[in-house]
Amino acid sequence: LQTIQDVEAMQGEFTDRFGPLPAPVSNLLYQMKVKLLAEKASVVSVSGENGQIVFRFPPLPEGASQRALPPMGTEVRVGKNALWMQSTQPGWQERLVEALEKLAG
Repeated sequence: LQTIQDVEAMQGEFTDRFGPLPAPVSNLLYQMKVKLLAEKASVVSVSGENGQIVFRFPPLPEGASQRALPPMGTEVRVGKNALWMQSTQPGWQERLVEALEKLAG
């Protein structure tokens, strides 16, 4: 699966054939979406640390002092090579995808 549309098509086909997806399959498809969006947004890793989701970027080029990022809202803390977003509130999965979509532009 190379694109978000491929993942969504696979999810639709699985649902058509087998009915509601078991949680492990839904989680796998969600993880694939996150990986594809992260790649598109030039995020090298997405991980969890201390109740936060951490988006890590490659190091800035020499001489650059900051990264050009879209406005991410008040619940996202921006650093030189990373962003931190709270993951302890309900709906964090949707906010994770939304943040990656913003970063991907």
